[in-house]
Amino acid sequence: MATVENTYTYDALHRVTSAHENYGNKTRTYQYDSLGNLTYETEFGNKSIDYKFNNLNQITKKSEDSWNTQNDFTYDRRGNLIQETYTKNSKISVTGEYTYDETNKMVLGVNELGESSTYLYNGLGALVENTWVIKKNAYGYHDVSALTNMVAGEVV
Repeated sequence: MATVENTYTYDALHRVTSAHENYGNKTRTYQYDSLGNLTYETEFGNKSIDYKFNNLNQITKKSEDSWNTQNDFTYDRRGNLIQETYTKNSKISVTGEYTYDETNKMVLGVNELGESSTYLYNGLGALVENTWVIKKNAYGYHDVSALTNMVAGEVV
């Protein structure tokens, strides 16, 4: 039985700059800006992830070259994440929007696919319930390859 061993390298500010896994000889590297934000990450030599931040140190963009994906993030004046857009191959795009209560606790998240998540808090502000609603599509076939019907929008 092989033993998996991880080795970490740190910079002078005690931030991880590399992580090496002996199983498969895989290494991840990390780069930071002067404020300590993770700005660039490589995974196993061929995947790169680039992070961009605004002047409030909030992430505004995450780009993954190997998957050709990008996430864009928008915040309100109180610093709450209010919108996230996921884009794949510069074509497929899904946007999620988030709503907060007067105490800046997220109460609702919805996306263009009809999926949503609600959050309920107790009087002390602790999360007590999270409900996810996901759209389910059903497909019917009369043989292996002939689609006969599709029922969309059923909630699970």
